[in-house]
Amino acid sequence: MRKSGVPTSLVMLLLGGVMAAGCSSDPSTPEEKKAKAETLLKAMSVSLAGAKTLTVDTVETRDRVRAGGQKTVENSTRTIAIRRPDGAYYRITSDLRDTEAWYDGKRITLAMHKDKAWARGPMPDTLDAALDFMATEYAINMAAADLFYSNPYESYDPVASKGGWVGRETIDGATCHHLSFEATEVNWELWLADTPQALPCRIKIVYKNDEGSPASQLTFKNWNLTPTLAADAFTAKVDEGYERLYMVRAPTAEPVDEAAAQQSDPAAEPAKQ
Repeated sequence: MRKSGVPTSLVMLLLGGVMAAGCSSDPSTPEEKKAKAETLLKAMSVSLAGAKTLTVDTVETRDRVRAGGQKTVENSTRTIAIRRPDGAYYRITSDLRDTEAWYDGKRITLAMHKDKAWARGPMPDTLDAALDFMATEYAINMAAADLFYSNPYESYDPVASKGGWVGRETIDGATCHHLSFEATEVNWELWLADTPQALPCRIKIVYKNDEGSPASQLTFKNWNLTPTLAADAFTAKVDEGYERLYMVRAPTAEPVDEAAAQQSDPAAEPAKQ
């Protein structure tokens, strides 16, 4: 074979560039970028909505805005377990708090271990309604909550938001698609694994209408869409001697029947451990 006189390494580099250009399917226009983002969000939604139970861990950073606008950052870790349609659990730990929460389809129970206190309040009987209720009635907000609705795609509503696919990034050694959107009340970014399931790698939300525009960022680890959960995984367990506190509810414009029915039921003591 006749030698061309061109170094082999240069030939390979040129061929690689041609092949990459020919095989690339990355979007280039705003319309294509938004369409790609919607496709990825739908794939993620199918994966998460199809899981009857799931578990995941998160590493979180959260801005806390003090009077005067000064920001501090809380670093925390969280363990989450979900059972559709009526079970949820999480435990969040940081220098500031160590809190467990159990939702069993009737009530939410919180155990604040650093304060040696617990509280309980009525809840709707489905996870979708419970996630709404926690935010509106008890001001318990989780940046990842939208992922656990029965249709996460609708929760993010990309059609009504401005933005789309940004590119690919590596998070904890995994290639992830970076999506970025601007909505009326928040700006949000979501990184989805470059796999058919498109599970979340990371999420960042900026609450731009709140004082100081605080941000929350969660990095997801150890997704399991078929976990074996203990029979009592969503049964509250509170240590002996914890002080009972009472949850303060905001007035509701349209009372939730399931929750209202629970108010007249004096909450039984949680299981002690």
